[in-house]
Amino acid sequence: MEEATNSGVDVRKVEALVRQAKNSLDEGNFGESKLTAEKALALLGETSVNFTRAKDQIAEAQTVVDELRKRSVDVGQSDSLIQLAQSFLKTGNYEKAVAYAKKAIKTANEAQTRQATEKALGDKPPLPPAVAKPVDSGPVSDQKAAAASKPVILAVPKDAAAPGVPGVCPSCGEAVEPSWKRCPSCAAPLGAAPSPAGPAAAAGRAPAESPSPTQTSEAEAAAAESEIREVEKTLERMEKDGLNVAHARNLLKLAVSFLRGGSYEKATRYARKVKNVLEEKKGG
Repeated sequence: MEEATNSGVDVRKVEALVRQAKNSLDEGNFGESKLTAEKALALLGETSVNFTRAKDQIAEAQTVVDELRKRSVDVGQSDSLIQLAQSFLKTGNYEKAVAYAKKAIKTANEAQTRQATEKALGDKPPLPPAVAKPVDSGPVSDQKAAAASKPVILAVPKDAAAPGVPGVCPSCGEAVEPSWKRCPSCAAPLGAAPSPAGPAAAAGRAPAESPSPTQTSEAEAAAAESEIREVEKTLERMEKDGLNVAHARNLLKLAVSFLRGGSYEKATRYARKVKNVLEEKKGG
């Protein structure tokens, strides 16, 4: 007991049993004295093990927090949790000391992930300025000049989504069957692609002018970023609730990566995959 005390172990409960054993010895109750002394010895062993476990957990938390602090991560909340863990260690509440040390590690890792996500969203390259369209097509010669000034649209990669093409969802790009009414991945309504010669052309009217590629990119980027921010808030709430959402966190990192690289459709698709994973986690 003296050796444990010198190591910092709280032995107050053990001392009470030792005093009880001594009293029984003084009263001549040797059997009871022996049993009480054995209880004191067992309690001392258990208390020493719990103390060592709590002390090691706090040391691990301190190492993690110090390492993230070197990377300029805000670990102020984790510092406070470690201080609470040390207070519980001193008062002999080793169970709470371990719990708060683990919470300090979890909070520090969440701060690192949050900082990385914010940096990724902030480092997204700016979109090019919108290309102005001519108001009046004018004579044939002017039409040719306007056509020559229009931006060149590059070929779409084979793995990119082809909205409006049979077998592909126009919203998320996932494969669909022609008979399906809604996409099973994003729940968007499905239908046949509009004919180039639609009702407006049949009536002798010019079809409505489509948005420019730049305007489309801006809209896709804004939609993808909005989806990512929405699922990130849900993911953080579930992490704070103690749920294991590591797979969803990895998918979100991919979504952010596609957003930074300008693959807005893929960024949106992966953000929706994160949402589906989180919904399944809630339901489970």
